[in-house]
Parts: sequence; C-alpha cells; structure tokens
Amino acid sequence: QPLLAVLNRLEQRKPAGLRYDPQAQSLVCLPTQTRTGWNLNGFEVGFRPCVRLMIYGRSLEAQATASLAAATGYDSHIFDLFPASASAQIDTDTAVILLCHDLNRELPVLQAAREAKPFYLGALGSYRTHTLRLQKLHELGWSREETAQIRAPVGIFPKARDAHTLALSVLAEVAAVRLRQEDSCLPPSS
Repeated sequence: QPLLAVLNRLEQRKPAGLRYDPQAQSLVCLPTQTRTGWNLNGFEVGFRPCVRLMIYGRSLEAQATASLAAATGYDSHIFDLFPASASAQIDTDTAVILLCHDLNRELPVLQAAREAKPFYLGALGSYRTHTLRLQKLHELGWSREETAQIRAPVGIFPKARDAHTLALSVLAEVAAVRLRQEDSCLPPSS
C-alpha cells in the first residue's frame, strides 16, 4: 500500500517519501519530499518525479540534447513551436531549455516558464544575445529577479563548438542544478 501511494504521487508529478519504523515494523508513505536517512526513530527515503525536459528549437543542438537526454532516462520532449498545451506540462521538476536562434520565438516559452517556475531555465545564445533577451523581457515587465533565473549562455562549457558538446554541457548543468536544489530545499535530517 505505501509503495503504491509513492508511485501514484510520482506519477502525478508530486514528491513523496517512505518512512520505515523498525520498532513498529511499519512502512508509511510521506506526502512530501524528505531527506534520505535516519530521522528520529525511523528511516526515511525521499523521491522526486523524474526530470522532465522541455526542449524548444528545430536545431541540431535541440536534436542532440533530446537524444542524449533519452540516454539519461530523463522524460524529454522536443518542440519546434510552443503549443498551448505545453504550459501545463511545466512544473518544478521540469527543465526548460531554449535551443532556438530566434528571440521572438522564445517569448511564449519564457512567459510560460515565468508562471510555472521550472527548476531550470536555460537559453542558447551569446552574452550579447542574452543582453538583448533581457532588454526585451524588462520591457515586458519582468523583474531583475525573474530574468536572473535564466541561465544563458546555456550549459557549463563556455562556447561549446558543436551540437553534441553543447548537449552534454546543457545536461550536465541541468543535473547540477537539480542536485543543488534537492540539497537546499530539504529540511536538515535529525
């Protein structure tokens, strides 16, 4: 029963946990994410939904990123144009990655991400391109705190020269941000 409850929560893209009490020999589902380890008299294990990647762009970079993401086990979706239904798929366990070369095509995606608050928001382009992006967003009423959430140029390797290196760079950054977020948002273990 508790295992099914955890699986149901994860399927609904909600965090969950399990708590085992060795004295009572009981296992219960926790409705929130928890740090894995001993907590008081029980052992807890935390779970988060699988990372979902929403990749936007019709580029070699987007294709390479989607291919590599599939190998990692991430739930990846690639879009050329931003469908209205995609907004509902963005949640706090989603990484939104903009790999198109057109700032105007990015705007609907950025607006949806602004409202949905994904754990990662990255955009392709040079520092000059990102400066133009920020100017447009500030004109549209974005605050500096909101635009600071955008990671650009995307990835951990500066100036990646080919699509596969960029894909590796982007996914490494996504994984690093996810791990840092997990460590910072959990309560300290007892």
